[in-house]
Amino acid sequence: MQTESIDKLRRIIALSDLPDEHLQWLADRLEYAEYVDGAQIVKKGDPADVMWFILEGRFDFYMDVNGQQVYYYNFQNDAVTGGAGGLLPYSRMKAPPRVRVRCRQSEALYASQEVFSGFGAAQPRICPAPHRLHDRACAIVRNNANAA
Repeated sequence: MQTESIDKLRRIIALSDLPDEHLQWLADRLEYAEYVDGAQIVKKGDPADVMWFILEGRFDFYMDVNGQQVYYYNFQNDAVTGGAGGLLPYSRMKAPPRVRVRCRQSEALYASQEVFSGFGAAQPRICPAPHRLHDRACAIVRNNANAA
């Protein structure tokens, strides 16, 4: 990523309060991707090995329920998910459970597990942020389960 992309990173709600040096650290290590509407970016059995930040668009999650794809949830850069998802730092998840992810026309940034293992030592202030994201995701799952 280029230096001017710090402004793009700051627009991601989950990263918006980080200082410039932390955003620059991320900008130097994140990978950029664009997706067309309907692209499948995760399928059942894929490894869970990246965290992603959505710049534009949204990712729709579908669960495999008795052989049928059922819409479950979406991630976008909003107050609910903060524009971040995938494998959160410190997660023990190895593969997404029975899930497929399709996206709307989207732009996203990716960080591998290796990036975040280095980030904790280099930028300790962000470490609580992934835990907040994890807690938020767990609350969403509980609320959806209770509503069903």
